[in-house]
Amino acid sequence: MLNSPKTESHRAFQEFLQAVQLVLMEINKNSYIKPSNVHESQNDEMPKGGDIRHTQNNRVPRCEDCRQEIRGAYVLANGLAYCPNHFICSNKLCGRKLLDIGFVEEKGHKYCERCFETEIAPRCAKCGQPITADCLNALQKQWHPDCFVCAHCHNPFGNSAFFLEHGQPYCETGKFFMFSFSA
Repeated sequence: MLNSPKTESHRAFQEFLQAVQLVLMEINKNSYIKPSNVHESQNDEMPKGGDIRHTQNNRVPRCEDCRQEIRGAYVLANGLAYCPNHFICSNKLCGRKLLDIGFVEEKGHKYCERCFETEIAPRCAKCGQPITADCLNALQKQWHPDCFVCAHCHNPFGNSAFFLEHGQPYCETGKFFMFSFSA
């Protein structure tokens, strides 16, 4: 079955690009410029968990990281608001700002692409390289689609059926050629 870790990252990157358009660039001491879906707070009720949907009820966004009200520029990603300085890679050893470089979301955490590839992305069972695009799951392992091949003819299986003989995968032709004539 083909899964695409990068599909989620591309969706997240598209949302990131939309969020960048919503980042407020001009800050005044007493007011701030806001996108159309953010209004100044008119009461003491604050959004829960930084959920930006609550701002449509005239509430001030709250940073998902520090949980403080955001009264200036902010980043909106995956429906959550962040202070620009808190929109960083979740890898504590990295901490790179994601505003200009994009990110990959994995299990609710944001990672720069470099940390995703080196720390999170699954490794191909054949070549050992990170799988950042389509991922094929077979034989309880993960593979690049071009790395999961017939042990005889070396053609990729894709989503086609394969046969397991002596622990090796074979296409129908390869299985026939290798095992039909054995006595």
